[in-house]
Amino acid sequence: FLVWLHRAKPRRIMKWVGWVLVASFLWSVYGVYEYPRASFFLLPARAWELLLGAVVALYKFKRGFSPLMNEVMSWVGIALMVVPMFLYDKFTPFPGLAALPPCVGAALIIFCNHKKMSSASRLLALPPMVFIGKISYSLYLWHWPIYVFFHYTAVGELTLATKIWMLVASFVLAILSWRYVETPFRGNRLLPDRKKVFRMFYVISAVYIIFGIVVYRGSKTSGGWPGRFSDEVVKISNVANDPGCFGAISFQLVETGNFPLLVVDETKDDLKTIPVLVWGDSHAWAASPAIHSMCKEYKMNVYGAVCAGFMPLLDAKLTNQKELADVNDKIFEIADKYKIKDVIIASRWSVYPLGEPGDNNPLLVAEDGRTPKQQFEMLYKKTIERLRAKGLRIWVMKQVPKQRYHVPYMMANALRFGRKLSDYDFEAMSTTKAEHEARQSFVNSVIDKYSEGVHILDPAPFLPFKNGHYLMELDGKPLYRDDDHVSVLGAEKMKDVFKPMFETFKKDYLEKK
Repeated sequence: FLVWLHRAKPRRIMKWVGWVLVASFLWSVYGVYEYPRASFFLLPARAWELLLGAVVALYKFKRGFSPLMNEVMSWVGIALMVVPMFLYDKFTPFPGLAALPPCVGAALIIFCNHKKMSSASRLLALPPMVFIGKISYSLYLWHWPIYVFFHYTAVGELTLATKIWMLVASFVLAILSWRYVETPFRGNRLLPDRKKVFRMFYVISAVYIIFGIVVYRGSKTSGGWPGRFSDEVVKISNVANDPGCFGAISFQLVETGNFPLLVVDETKDDLKTIPVLVWGDSHAWAASPAIHSMCKEYKMNVYGAVCAGFMPLLDAKLTNQKELADVNDKIFEIADKYKIKDVIIASRWSVYPLGEPGDNNPLLVAEDGRTPKQQFEMLYKKTIERLRAKGLRIWVMKQVPKQRYHVPYMMANALRFGRKLSDYDFEAMSTTKAEHEARQSFVNSVIDKYSEGVHILDPAPFLPFKNGHYLMELDGKPLYRDDDHVSVLGAEKMKDVFKPMFETFKKDYLEKK
């Protein structure tokens, strides 16, 4: 882009830089909600941050601020860079609009001090500040691999001492890198000949391309070379990919107008299909092995309308599921077609009104001035009333306890470097009853508030529990597939929560003639 522009007139350069800056910024504002991971890591949503600096460097300012205004705006620039450090948290979408204050702050510092230093600039010119500035790029490069690999290999939370060592190591490596790599390259001492620079560039590029192809091919053909891990590590980590009964229930109904059966033709047992529908998101999916097991035990089969991320409430709209309202209306239409009499609703209830950190976790879209919490209660009440009005018997399953960590990932990490599972206190790392109740207090209060004529199923009391903790593993086997979905083993442990329900189905659909 710059090579193409370098012969252009300054005004034309500014015009094109300006247009690309605006386009990148608008994409950043949009992409941070629709494509948060790509918007953070890839250039299109971040280019405007660099181009803002380019505008300050390229623009021929005929007249700047007055000396007094330079003082004021310099400190405003400092504030715009510092205040977000205390206001932003893990829920703040970034970059997007959140990146504007620190970038504008940096631009103000440069602009207000290009002729004469303000008091803010003199503060930044102190030797310790200047030295950190000199090593800042190397520090930026080094702290990421240190941070990532420590977290990647960690089991549980990093201690304060570990974090301090990470910080010290980042600074030491940054200083060495700045002194012996960055500075010699900048001063043309390592590669003074331009031809050598380009030869080095071609060699390094070729190495990266070959390495990328090898890694990509390996990930496609061998699943990422699982042979580099022990059988025990692979077995535990594979729990995260255990489909359970996922293949048996899906949103085929959206296209076909049919409800899939939970128990498919995998057995010769004579299972009677009863007018019962399981409706929900991935938490209903995760619970399906338990329902599947009960179906086989009671010689029954039920229908499923289950898909990850689809909230089972009428007229619900989520930030990442635009078609949800139409899908749920379709479910009601097909329920009439199948003459459904019982509906079992299971969901990751808390994430929709409250949100949780993640790449693109769904959040309930609130309307008419309501908050997401108010919207959730309104839609939950509406759904229950609509189900009652249709004469359906309603079974609502509360949310399973959410763990603090991705369980199979953490347990596999515990074994990867010659360590043993017995070396770790997984019980202490598991979520507590108090944490679970606090996290679910709002949604449980709504479920309990509208419980008239509704059968409430709470899986928590049926999951392995010890010393105030809902366990994440049992005898070295994960009870969760991640941090909030139970594994097949976890589902089996909680299947008794469905026993009274299946006893009712047995009386109503098998014993009555």
